[in-house]
Amino acid sequence: MLFQTVRDESVLLEMETQRYYGLDDVGTRVWTLLREFGSVNDVASHLQLEFDADLESLRSDVYALVQKMASAGLVKVTEVGS
Repeated sequence: MLFQTVRDESVLLEMETQRYYGLDDVGTRVWTLLREFGSVNDVASHLQLEFDADLESLRSDVYALVQKMASAGLVKVTEVGS
């Protein structure tokens, strides 16, 4: 996977399929935080510090984006039991 930021947006190149994916500024921030924290909950909590938004809404939005990324083969989702 190649990742390149251009201004506030990103382009991802999935090497196996040679498909390109674009992320807007918020998607780029989510991608960056996922690489740093690896958890939807941690990413949503961090985003709440940056944006004036409800934590549950952020968590839902991040989860939806992660599911789209997983469907495209950009990330692997694992469930962690409590």
